[in-house]
Amino acid sequence: MREVATKGLSGAVNVRFFALPDDLANCFSTIYKVTVQPIPGGKVDDCLLPEWGNMRMVIKNPPTFTLSTGREVTSHFAATGPRSHPVNFEVGPCTLWGMAILPVGWARYVNASAKDCADRVFDGMAQSPFSGFTPLCKELCASQASEDEDFARIVEFSRALAPPPKDEARITAIHTAMADPFLIEVPELADRIGMTVRTLERMCARYFGFPPRLMLRRQRLIRSLTAFLADGAQNWSRTMDRHYHDHAHFVREFHSFMGMSPTQYAQMDHPILDAFVAERRRIWGLPAPTSADIPASTTQAG
Repeated sequence: MREVATKGLSGAVNVRFFALPDDLANCFSTIYKVTVQPIPGGKVDDCLLPEWGNMRMVIKNPPTFTLSTGREVTSHFAATGPRSHPVNFEVGPCTLWGMAILPVGWARYVNASAKDCADRVFDGMAQSPFSGFTPLCKELCASQASEDEDFARIVEFSRALAPPPKDEARITAIHTAMADPFLIEVPELADRIGMTVRTLERMCARYFGFPPRLMLRRQRLIRSLTAFLADGAQNWSRTMDRHYHDHAHFVREFHSFMGMSPTQYAQMDHPILDAFVAERRRIWGLPAPTSADIPASTTQAG
């Protein structure tokens, strides 16, 4: 169990990743279980990075998720659409299952356009685009089974819920090409996957949540942020993506997405993210800068 400290309170965060079967590897980047144990009366909080959709099913003591807009959700089933901004996460003693949804998974399971759900958080126990997974959350909350048995339950539920989407190959092609750190222009992305820019824009709105240009900018920032965390949160200059013109360009982009300066972010405690990075390093070595953000079939981060 990884020891952490936040706001002067010692606690522990335990993260376990589960290996995805091949037939779900394009739907989820990770399925994981997290246990948080602050000292009695304490809480752990963190600022979670922009990401694709995510579902977090909480066995006990639901955390509070707060978007930059001020929207809050406290629920046993908190679901977020694709995000270009951070979300704050505050929790006391807590156990949860997380399912990080990739764009193919969005097409398969979520009954709404990703654009309409972008930068939003939902109470999955109420009517929402994620309602298909509400029965799974109830099953997990009532379960007395082992972690491995519960993971098998998640896999079987996901397989039965919906068939693979008809656009899977095209969505995967967009996602894989977009993760290329040398690809920074939308026309080049469209050419790489053999689509017109207009078709690319339409598919990105439906399954990815954002216009292609914003997604490429977001990928660049996430590469920098994850490399910074993997480097021990020590040096922005060493981990800043090569395609930023200069440090001032990086700072402007950081403000645009994160709502704060790189220095402000570096001064924050990151107990949840630190535990994720540590577990990735333990299992797979240093994580690739985009490992949490691309299909498991194209990376070790499955």
